[in-house]
Amino acid sequence: MKKDQLKKALITLFEVISIIKRQEQCDDIIRDSLIKRFEYTSELFWKTMKEYLYNEHAIEAHSPKNVMRECRNINLFSEEETKYAIEILEARNEAAHAYHEKKANEIAHKIPKYAEFIQEITNRINSFVG
Repeated sequence: MKKDQLKKALITLFEVISIIKRQEQCDDIIRDSLIKRFEYTSELFWKTMKEYLYNEHAIEAHSPKNVMRECRNINLFSEEETKYAIEILEARNEAAHAYHEKKANEIAHKIPKYAEFIQEITNRINSFVG
């Protein structure tokens, strides 16, 4: 199941976040690792939510943003959480194409909060599903 893959991805993402918190600055290699781990974690996030919608609510949603809107429609997300989840998806798309140092640093700076949100939502759906 995607949910199990997402849990593992979050562990690897939080490993890099932990390394960054222990250092005074983030070098390019660690930043790039953070971004790459964020990319696959956020990809698994929306796919896990898609799987959850289908398995638990018989809702088919195909695009990442549509998945997040459907999560709002079933009251899994608040309106603000839906906007934030979509922001995460957009940041993932930007990260995949972040060739400029400034943009990569901007995205990297936001990733710890994004990871916390993804973890929170993962915990939420785990409380609904075994």
